[in-house]
Amino acid sequence: MHPLILSMTKQQVIGSLEATGSTDPDVLAAAKEELLSSVKVLKMAALAPLLGGVAMMLSVIGALVGVPLFLAGVWAWRRADENVRTVEAGFAEHARSISRAVPLARM
Repeated sequence: MHPLILSMTKQQVIGSLEATGSTDPDVLAAAKEELLSSVKVLKMAALAPLLGGVAMMLSVIGALVGVPLFLAGVWAWRRADENVRTVEAGFAEHARSISRAVPLARM
């Protein structure tokens, strides 16, 4: 199964962020954007079956293929939205854990 259609878990996101080996906010933000880039590809890919399904549903015969195609596009779009929320939640949790682990410098 292609990794773009799999659900991401918060632990996978945190693991990817920890794999950077850095607590630098810029490095972590870049890692987060890299994770989100695959989701953006899925969202763009979801447009093809959505629009194709709508076009096919304009005819009665095409509706037999158009409805499942449209539903597949809706499913892929929702999966991408779910993955975005997971990446954001994982990033926020990782950022909180880093801020608790790194003591503030004394002046």
